[in-house]
Amino acid sequence: MLIQCKYNGFTCTAADFLTFISPSYGLCYTFNAKVKNRTARYLNENGGYGKLELRLYTHTHQYVPFLTDSVGMVGMIHDNAQMPLIDIAGLPFGPGRKHKLCFTKRSYSILSSPYSRCTDQVSFAMQTLFNSSGNPDYGYSKLTCVTLCMQTYT
Repeated sequence: MLIQCKYNGFTCTAADFLTFISPSYGLCYTFNAKVKNRTARYLNENGGYGKLELRLYTHTHQYVPFLTDSVGMVGMIHDNAQMPLIDIAGLPFGPGRKHKLCFTKRSYSILSSPYSRCTDQVSFAMQTLFNSSGNPDYGYSKLTCVTLCMQTYT
């Protein structure tokens, strides 16, 4: 599947990716995830030199016609300290095309008790979900919490 990978002009390999399971897409991969006991990669440039370049092979002969109506891949850019929710935020990519994505990060500081009932504590259920995706050091996110609640109670 991975034919070529470059990050900031340097070669990367499949070992630089962390796997996770998506209910909709099956086995998925994330690059530069925040992993325990490993330093994340950073870039100081926008566009041009500071980018991740991937050349991927779509195994069209492995597609099951009753499960999908098209061939391609789904991708997204996400905060490396957050679990990737590809089912919600994924974008479809067609084969034989070049795609370019941009990312803007916003940070919010939510006041804890006694000013609100908000929390940044990772629940046992959320930590179990994170642990099934390798060894990530993901933090709490409201969207992950809501997704986990929907999976638990529906």
